[in-house]
Amino acid sequence: MEYQPNQYWIEKTEDNALLNKNFHEDGTGRSELPKHNVYDNSKQYNKIKKNPRLNALYEACLEVMEFANAKQTNRQYSDKYLMP
Repeated sequence: MEYQPNQYWIEKTEDNALLNKNFHEDGTGRSELPKHNVYDNSKQYNKIKKNPRLNALYEACLEVMEFANAKQTNRQYSDKYLMP
């Protein structure tokens, strides 16, 4: 019997020309995360968190995204930072 890969099979090699070197694996194998030294957004995030109006808007956006994700019953996991 010969094993055939299914739809979830992925072969990833570091010498792949299509691989974006600005990302790294998140450790779970589900996704790729941007490298902190390339995509650091902490200055803008801290600005939002310090301003009460911007922080309220930020929290409202997270609540709406969490509500929308809860409506997606076909998802295996929920993350309020991912758009549905």
